[in-house]
Formats: sequence, C-alpha cells, structure tokens
Amino acid sequence: MKPDAIFFDWDQTLADNWGAVLEALNHAFRTYGLPEMDMPTSYQQAYYSVRDSFPKWFGDDWQTAKKIFHEQFAVHHLNFLQPMAGAEDILSRLKSAGIRTGLISNKQHHFLTKEVSHLGWDDYFVALLGAGVAAHDKPHTAMMDWMREKLLLPQQARIYYVGDRAGDGVFARASGAVPVMVGAFDAAEWPDALRVPDLPALTQVWQHQFLKEAP
Repeated sequence: MKPDAIFFDWDQTLADNWGAVLEALNHAFRTYGLPEMDMPTSYQQAYYSVRDSFPKWFGDDWQTAKKIFHEQFAVHHLNFLQPMAGAEDILSRLKSAGIRTGLISNKQHHFLTKEVSHLGWDDYFVALLGAGVAAHDKPHTAMMDWMREKLLLPQQARIYYVGDRAGDGVFARASGAVPVMVGAFDAAEWPDALRVPDLPALTQVWQHQFLKEAP
C-alpha cells in the first residue's frame, strides 16, 4: 500500500557526519576534564538530542557545554558530511512517485537544514524538523505530532518512519507509524517493522510495492 508520507531520520540513515559529532563531543568532554568517547560508544549513547543528553553528562553547566559543542561542530560538520549509500537514489524515486517525504531528526534544526542544503537535497523534502522546534525531541511523539499538523495528516494516515537505531523504531511505534529499520535488527524484537540491511535494499523492496522508475 502506498504510504501517505515517509519520514526519515538523518544521521547515519541518509547522511554521515558522525566524525564531526564525535570530534565536537570530545572537545566538550576535554574542556570539562571528562573521559572522551570512542566512535562505537558515542554512537550508542548519543541518540538523544542535546537538550536531553547534555544535562546527564554536564549537570547544571550543560548550557555552557552545549555552546562549546555547537561552536566546535559548526566549524567541521559540512566538511565531514557524506551521503549514505543509496540515499539520493531512494529520495529521487520517492519524489518521482509523488510521495511526500520529510526529515525528523534529533540534530539541532539549523544544522539539519544547512546539511540538507549542502547536499543539494532541499527539493526532496516537504518538511524538515530538527531538535528544539517541537515541544520535545525523539523518542517523544511530539515531533511526529508537529509533522502531522504541518502536513495536515490525519491520525489514520499511513506513515513510514525510517531510521537506523532502536530508538527510531520506538519513536515510530509510539507515533503510530510503520517502523522501517535500516541495519541489523532482530525479527523477534521488531515483528511489526520492515527490516532491511541498507538503503539500496529498501529501494528494491519499495520498488516492488509503490515506487516508479526514477528518470
């Protein structure tokens, strides 16, 4: 069945600049004399938005730490930015099929919009939503509520949410969307999800269901 809308996560789902995230995060940790994270640890622990994660790491001084992190991230994030394999192909095919596509990300909203524009992908999305705009960030359902209102989608609308982490699946379920899990996920834990190893595999699945051939 053709969906009414498809929303994607951004980092490590459509785009990769985790090196910039890690560099800026460790810069903040060093500033406060805290242990640095390696890549796997940062990827595991940094799912939540800055306003949800930094108070746990930096306590009452989290606003200052946030400023340090954002200033460092702003210097490098576009230099690290690369599309994930198959990302532009699937976005192009969705656009050709007339399916409304958007982004819901825990990346700060102004960084998200800059990165989308840097890749030249603005025309693929009908709406972008980064952290700090809705009342709460993922996995709270407020971000999906914001998108539904923005696009005038009724509660019964068929929505897919595509992400690369378990938290994305939790968010999709709680929001009434179909979870689309990109990566290695256990079928027993995600019986209600569409599970694929990568975006090219997802394109193949959807090609048989509702996508038209991209020009």
